[in-house]
Amino acid sequence: MHSWQDFERRFRRSFASQATPEELLTELQRRTQGKGEDINTYLTNFRYLCSRFREPLPYENQVAIAFRGIRPEYRNFMAHREINSFSALEKAGKEYEKLCRINAYWHEPVTHANQLHPSAAYKPVQAKQCAAVEVSSPKAEDGASKKSKKKTSPKKKATPPPSSPPKEVAALEKTQLSQSGRHGGRRTQWKNSNLHPSGGAIRKELSCNNCKRQGHWTTNCPTIECFRCHKKGHMARACPEAEENTGKSDVACQGCGQRGVTATNCDRCGYLFDRSGNEQGEAQGRSPRL
Repeated sequence: MHSWQDFERRFRRSFASQATPEELLTELQRRTQGKGEDINTYLTNFRYLCSRFREPLPYENQVAIAFRGIRPEYRNFMAHREINSFSALEKAGKEYEKLCRINAYWHEPVTHANQLHPSAAYKPVQAKQCAAVEVSSPKAEDGASKKSKKKTSPKKKATPPPSSPPKEVAALEKTQLSQSGRHGGRRTQWKNSNLHPSGGAIRKELSCNNCKRQGHWTTNCPTIECFRCHKKGHMARACPEAEENTGKSDVACQGCGQRGVTATNCDRCGYLFDRSGNEQGEAQGRSPRL
């Protein structure tokens, strides 16, 4: 043996294990830093495993595997540093261990009663007292209210709600008015002065907006005056004279267009029909008999 390399080569041939490179790589990746193990011990054992390879791994791969194997608190401390060698990794790890030793001496401040100068002692900051608003769920409030009602108030018999509220009475009244207006029953009076809705609803008295009296509607008020015939007791839309005039105005003479008469009863054109009747009679008399 003439050099250290010759000794290392012969030593490996004699005492090295016959493990495959894949098995050595798996063992190297599983080797992580244990709890309480300093960075120097971990890197020494790690580099020894790297030396067991017959063909050494690339140096960058060895550093990357070693960095992944250190404990998370070490790795968080080195997160913003550039680690590209074992020496840089060892230096950063020793700085973290030094910082941990310094932090181990820290303790909470003592109270002013145990100090020689109480005025310089630590005074705890008192939290501001704020009015606490208790927020409870609706279900919890309902349950609490029900329990309090059971304890304080006696039991009451539940009364069923009315089957037809006042809104239905107004709707029934509107429908009856609309139906009576469609079928020409504008002048019909109610037989009863009160509405008697089904289901035990509230009665509603008939009231007139013209005379302010009850018992009839405004359309049937005896004091209302028609602006067509100026008579009381009906409105203009129900005026009998207007209906008669409307009936007359539908008839007109076919000759001169006079309203209210036909062509045979017209004073202007009646003679034409008399003349035509005479001419027809003469023509029938002149016709030869067969």
